[in-house]
Amino acid sequence: LIQATVRRHGLHATASRMISLGDPPDVIRAEMECACRWTAVLMAASTPGTKWPDVWDRGLKFLQATNFEHEWRSMPIGWFTGYRAVESFLIPADTTRAMEEAVPVVWLGNIGGVTCADTMLPAPAGPQIVTSIEMWPIKRVKVAGVTVDRPDILIRTN
Repeated sequence: LIQATVRRHGLHATASRMISLGDPPDVIRAEMECACRWTAVLMAASTPGTKWPDVWDRGLKFLQATNFEHEWRSMPIGWFTGYRAVESFLIPADTTRAMEEAVPVVWLGNIGGVTCADTMLPAPAGPQIVTSIEMWPIKRVKVAGVTVDRPDILIRTN
């Protein structure tokens, strides 16, 4: 697992990518599948004007339908980023904060031994992921009519 936060022109972005040397065990594949889908749900729900608790509820409802319903407790699942790596964590009790267009958000789906994280900008037409997934295997997840590309496991067999 590689996770990095970088700064360019004073602004921060965070992403994670998973690499397996050889075929990963089924449990890792299942954890990655869930992490990818969970972050896709959170990203698809992050439209400008949507209150943070509404995004949280959609993500929690997704997890409750899986074998990983308590994984959100292991670490923060999201934060606003910008000139600081973490401007403010997104916590369930924050009922006043809404997603704002072009205000960067990091969504981090941590399930068991995997993490799926990217920085995105909320937009009316769907999430704009700013941490590119080019040259990496992707999972294309469709959520409520929005297609969200998520990084899959890069498997090296040599």
